[in-house]
Amino acid sequence: MKKIVATFFAVMLTAVFTDGHAAAGQAFPPKYYVPNSETATKIAEAVLVPIYGRQKIEKERPFHAELHGDVWLVYGTLPHGHLGGVARVNISRIDGRIVSVGHGE
Repeated sequence: MKKIVATFFAVMLTAVFTDGHAAAGQAFPPKYYVPNSETATKIAEAVLVPIYGRQKIEKERPFHAELHGDVWLVYGTLPHGHLGGVARVNISRIDGRIVSVGHGE
């Protein structure tokens, strides 16, 4: 009986701590939580909308993402013929942490 209970808890702990990734053949934790520019752009827009408003952020689409070391630099596009700056977000590729947020003038 003790062996069955111990096996049950071992299986449950494995399921909880791997979140199903091991079963799918994926490494856990992943090497990079923000592995590509598409993911970085989605995170940046999710951060920018509550700060600057959906209307302003939509006017700065498309957003571009460049990898500098382990930090994604995500920035908007200035509409043709407009002067000023664009929103920008720096995101850690390693853990998804927001390093900085700003908007040019």
